[in-house]
Amino acid sequence: MNTKTLVGSAITNDFHQRLRAIEKALGETPKQPTVRDYFIAHAPAEPQPWFKPVPPPKPVLPENKRFIGKCDHMPEYQQYQQECADYRSAMISWSNECEKQRFLQWPAAWADAMLAARGGK
Repeated sequence: MNTKTLVGSAITNDFHQRLRAIEKALGETPKQPTVRDYFIAHAPAEPQPWFKPVPPPKPVLPENKRFIGKCDHMPEYQQYQQECADYRSAMISWSNECEKQRFLQWPAAWADAMLAARGGK
């Protein structure tokens, strides 16, 4: 063994000793990975067509108001225009969040499907 390997293993051992000391101080016990953890870590990168993520709550559309024949500089009209602009912005954010959730929820769904196919073991 060369000196570099010995120093590296000493650093690694020291790290693990400190980690165990922190876990002990916090009252935590190190968990062993479960089969579900394995399947989560090894889920395909692209969600399968059968997967339907749980979306976040959809933004509420502003109440439809009629401003026929009224001036566009009225405070009520300007407020309505702002509500519509806020809604469009919220819908873009919601759409982005739905796509993000699709990829965040996918590994757990895959793992659950694999466990179900194995008979829940």
